[in-house]
Amino acid sequence: SEEFDASIEFKMAFIEAKESDIKIIKSPVGMPGRTIFNQFLTEAYEGKRKPTSCNYHCIKSCDPKTTMYCIAKALLAAYKGNLNDGFVFTGSNAGRVNNISTVKRVFSDLKREFNIARTIYLKNLQCGS
Repeated sequence: SEEFDASIEFKMAFIEAKESDIKIIKSPVGMPGRTIFNQFLTEAYEGKRKPTSCNYHCIKSCDPKTTMYCIAKALLAAYKGNLNDGFVFTGSNAGRVNNISTVKRVFSDLKREFNIARTIYLKNLQCGS
């Protein structure tokens, strides 16, 4: 949304993403995550992003000796707009995003779409469908 305080580069990653860019990865903490796969992650999987130390100690299951990259550094870099040193987690529909909206507009659209669906549902009930 426009209100979200992440960088414009972070937001544009969603707009520029294609469905084929969305991949599920195993994060350094051992959990799967859906991402907009980018050059940073390619380099991480090639072993080019290994951390030399851990500045954050954010979760015990992350071992800087064996992890491909520091997830805290990568997510912060992306948030600040540096997608060369980070990446974006996303939902499965990121490839369908085509603009940066406002929270008010999103909820207005959801309400309108709900009302249309409800009207169709109620008409089907009346018709015996």
